[in-house]
Amino acid sequence: MGAALVLQLGLAWVSFDRFAVWLPLLVPGSALVLLGVLYGGEAYLAEEGERRRLRRTFERYVAPSVVAEILSDPAEAEGILRGRQLPVTVLFSDLKGFTQLTNARSGRGQIELHVRQLNRYLGEMVEVINAHGGTVDKFIGDAVMAVFGSPIGRGPEAEATAAVRCAVAMRQALQRLNGAWRAEGLEPLDSGIGLASGEVIVGQIGSPRRMEFTVIGDKVNLASRMEGLTRTVGAPLLFDAATAELVQAVLPVQALGEQAVKGMGALPVFTLSSLPQS
Repeated sequence: MGAALVLQLGLAWVSFDRFAVWLPLLVPGSALVLLGVLYGGEAYLAEEGERRRLRRTFERYVAPSVVAEILSDPAEAEGILRGRQLPVTVLFSDLKGFTQLTNARSGRGQIELHVRQLNRYLGEMVEVINAHGGTVDKFIGDAVMAVFGSPIGRGPEAEATAAVRCAVAMRQALQRLNGAWRAEGLEPLDSGIGLASGEVIVGQIGSPRRMEFTVIGDKVNLASRMEGLTRTVGAPLLFDAATAELVQAVLPVQALGEQAVKGMGALPVFTLSSLPQS
């Protein structure tokens, strides 16, 4: 717009200086300014609309502080939604014996009490996960899936360490909840937690009607298998060799030998040497 105004002024000056003809400047100049304002305003509104769309999308999945960091580069944010491969640590937590408790309370007509206790537990776990920089990926009944390192990461070692410390904090939070529930006359709960680290595909996956920002890959399945092994191994927290290698410099890792992992053969399994009981 500035260049057009300068060109217009130049043509008017040449016309007046050489041919003694004065070209009108007010109407075309005003039209150019108005056109520039409208074009700039439209571009601004379009950019703000895209930023709001990205903000609404990511706020469903991650903490507000992480959203702000993501939106500092909208092009990068769009790339994250379309899909990419990232090193992460996946955490699975599941309540032990919860299906039996559900059936028992359903038979006693205690459904509202049951849902209230579950929601209180899940709410506490979400707070712990957020406090350690993780992203709650989804709830699967009473199970919680969280990811450390997506959509943005602090490095594989830092994310794995945060994930293991988060698992310990989740056990401590459940211990506190159980103390309150025992005082209220409610059955205490127990959980198993499994972790696995490595490359996964991160992106917004689903149908046009229902999309989820999630991760897919072998490490997701392995974390779920590790959680399942807590029932047979007798340790409330288990993680794979990749996670153990990432955290062993700062956390007391304990090897439990090889265990049969469904669909994956025999794999080395690790835990921490000391864990809070529920």
